[in-house]
Amino acid sequence: MSLLLKAVIRDGRVELDERIDLPDGTEILLTAGDWSESNVMSQREIATTLASMEQLQPLEIDGELEKDLTAWEQRLNQRGFDHVDRSAEDVFR
Repeated sequence: MSLLLKAVIRDGRVELDERIDLPDGTEILLTAGDWSESNVMSQREIATTLASMEQLQPLEIDGELEKDLTAWEQRLNQRGFDHVDRSAEDVFR
């Protein structure tokens, strides 16, 4: 489940603008940022963006490049599996 909630910090605590119906003990992830109205897309901007996205054509990749990309993706995935217990900073040094 995914929710988008608006809150403010008061005296070092998170205060939601509205009541949320989640069980006690539910863990959540918070991100901080400038969520002012100027950062929210209007209905018109959303419609324009979606219309532009619908005009995009699929990317055509030739066979040899596709093989290279697939091999690279497999190596990257394996590296992730090999280093699952290490922090991201240690893996990408």
